[in-house]
Amino acid sequence: MSKHFVILVLAACCGSLIAVELVTTQELDSTEVTPSLAAVSTSSTASSVDNNQTTLSTGLNWVTAQRTNDTVKPFKLEDARLSQICQVCQCQAVMEPLYIDCTAKDVEKSFLDSDWPLHSPVAYMDVRFDKNRLREITPFPKLPITSLSYLGNNIEVIATAAFRNLPLLEHLDLSENRLSQESLYLNVFEGAFMKDEFEPIPLKTLKVGYNLIHSLDKDVFDHIPFLEILELNNNPLEIIDHQTGVAITTLRKLKVLNLAETQLKSLPEGFLHGLRHLKVLILSGNQLVTVPEELQRSINLEFLNLNNNPIATLNADSFTGLKSLKQLNVSSMLLLENITSNTFTPLTELTSLWCSFNPMLNTIDSAAFNGIADSQVNFRLSEFHFRGNGVPSIAANLLPWHDLDIIDIEENPFICDCRAGWLITNLIPIIEDMTPELSLSLTCAGPEEYKNRSLLSLIDDKNVVRNCSDGSGGGGGGLRSLFVPASSYSVGLMVVVGVFLVVGGISCMAVMAVRKNHLRQMYDRSTGQFVHYIRTPGVEKRDADEMAIISQEYTQFNNMSEI
Repeated sequence: MSKHFVILVLAACCGSLIAVELVTTQELDSTEVTPSLAAVSTSSTASSVDNNQTTLSTGLNWVTAQRTNDTVKPFKLEDARLSQICQVCQCQAVMEPLYIDCTAKDVEKSFLDSDWPLHSPVAYMDVRFDKNRLREITPFPKLPITSLSYLGNNIEVIATAAFRNLPLLEHLDLSENRLSQESLYLNVFEGAFMKDEFEPIPLKTLKVGYNLIHSLDKDVFDHIPFLEILELNNNPLEIIDHQTGVAITTLRKLKVLNLAETQLKSLPEGFLHGLRHLKVLILSGNQLVTVPEELQRSINLEFLNLNNNPIATLNADSFTGLKSLKQLNVSSMLLLENITSNTFTPLTELTSLWCSFNPMLNTIDSAAFNGIADSQVNFRLSEFHFRGNGVPSIAANLLPWHDLDIIDIEENPFICDCRAGWLITNLIPIIEDMTPELSLSLTCAGPEEYKNRSLLSLIDDKNVVRNCSDGSGGGGGGLRSLFVPASSYSVGLMVVVGVFLVVGGISCMAVMAVRKNHLRQMYDRSTGQFVHYIRTPGVEKRDADEMAIISQEYTQFNNMSEI
């Protein structure tokens, strides 16, 4: 029995050893699997965060370089937060880049080299010093900054080679400061010296709008040849002198040029000739009285903004040569009165026209799009923005309306006579179908009996919904039918009617000749339309003429050029 007992004890011991070994093996296996799962989770999170970060960077124009998921590595933000700059400013990052936001921190002096996270493993930084009291930009230590902003400071001085140690800098915003011609010179953008020459800074965007720049040194951009976006808007340039012209035309890769609100009256000859890659040109808010002829050299231009210039007429010569233009902005022109035939004919690639809030614009010729409106091959227009002008009527054949995606003609002083009939029956249903919100403010500005009424409310009004060549307002009756041969009318009746019309016409002309000196047609700014006023005898001023509007005679005299 003792022998059996010993055997049982040995068996139990062996079983315990085996069980312990199994448990240990399972724990080891579990320990080996867990890091693998964690790595997968981290990789997935990194991918998601990187995609979001890329979207954010694209939206803010901070970082344009796209980085794949395998190159994005997490880092310890605590390493950066230990730096002095992160004690003053906000440092945020989940993945790269590291955002250092010093906006409105009452910063007066540049940070010392030792204040920066020089030893942080981060590979990219975006830094902002907006809305502070900085007066000078001093040289940076070696940092991986890709985007740098000093918007809204009092900067007057930039040290020589201030950005030399920023080899990744692509976006620099110096807007809303006190920079002058003396502030910007060749050595400001000087890069590292290598192989007997200075290496260029990879800057792609430079914003120097809202400063005190009258002119630029001709070699100011020599060290930033890769520049694609240059914003000089809201500087007192007045003219593009020779030095400024040379400086800008050396930027062979330039795609966007913003010269808005720079008091320009013209563009110098040859200015745009070398800018073959220019896609966007903004000339809004200047003193241009005609569309600059120099634009004809911008054969690759795709976006042109001429808003708020004192241009009175757009004609067939205005946009000659702009065969690549896709969007044109000619809004808020206080003096624009007329758009003639063939104005937009050269713009075979035009997809969007913004021509709104031109209060004096009273005519757009029915042939303004001649050559492209009737072409299935050359017609690209999808957006027609024509809001808030002074146009009393729009021709039905101006555009192939069914081919457009957006039609905005609200807030125009439409005259609700026969010329508005097609708007009510044909165009407004198209607008309602595509963008119903753009049909809510289509109202009549005249005649008096229709003033402020919705165009849609006149759908059954035969005085409006009729063909202008139809004197009665019906579908086929009236004076026109009197001259159509029919068996029910005798020759004698036709002669009597003819004599009646001749006598009546002569009488009307006589009456009109008498009243001619007492009537005149004037432009009423409050309604944006032409109206007829009684001329008070012995008084020549407009104020006295506005005593009464001849509403009943408006239609009768509407087409008479003498009044």
